[in-house]
Amino acid sequence: AKFHPDRNLIVGSRYRGVTYDPTAYIHYIMAYKLDTGFNVLDSCYITDPVPTTRTGSRALDFYTPNNIYMCGEDGAALSTYPISYNHIAIARMDQDLNLIFEKYIGGDANYASASVVASPDGGVLLTCTRYDYLTQYNERDVYVLKLDSSDFTVGNVERPTSNISDAIVYPNPGKDVINIRTSLRNTYFELYDIHGHLVIRKPINNLITPINSQHIDPGFYTWKIIDRKQVCETGKWIKKFN
Repeated sequence: AKFHPDRNLIVGSRYRGVTYDPTAYIHYIMAYKLDTGFNVLDSCYITDPVPTTRTGSRALDFYTPNNIYMCGEDGAALSTYPISYNHIAIARMDQDLNLIFEKYIGGDANYASASVVASPDGGVLLTCTRYDYLTQYNERDVYVLKLDSSDFTVGNVERPTSNISDAIVYPNPGKDVINIRTSLRNTYFELYDIHGHLVIRKPINNLITPINSQHIDPGFYTWKIIDRKQVCETGKWIKKFN
């Protein structure tokens, strides 16, 4: 939590909500703006509401009032050395907690968020730990990443390359529905089969776009997000056989 220059309190945390199943819960990574009476003035959540999200010890920070950063884990693991991969989601918001952009780091290992520190240049320094069960045994690496105010990667202390994207496609593997989560707008999602044939093309105008995939065959696919005929993001998606 941190006091904003307007004398309100900005809080970043994980919020737990109930579902239709009273024994199940979903979690949001949330930011709140509270007045001096602890009344909620504004709020914003990043990642989808799922059972396994988590925030680090310092999940929110800002240096200038209109550049507020928040991070958390999407698909957090319950063990220290899990056999699973996930993403770190990091968001930039304005002083009213309107989402400016949301980026996703990882997908190639298991990441556990630790802290974000806003920098004087308008960017942010993200620290977390990283574990890949295929190459490591009972050890986690420290992972440090610097993002500038335009949400580009400008330096990576630990690794020369980093897996940072503007969109995630899930569930993967999936079956009947493909969900695209991205802060990009006025773009198109395209899905191609292994022969390079276009099988789905849908516009993206919202933070979360669900797409019906019941009509396509099980197998391996590649996807693209297109902005003005330019490819913004690419990835792979698998439709399950059962």
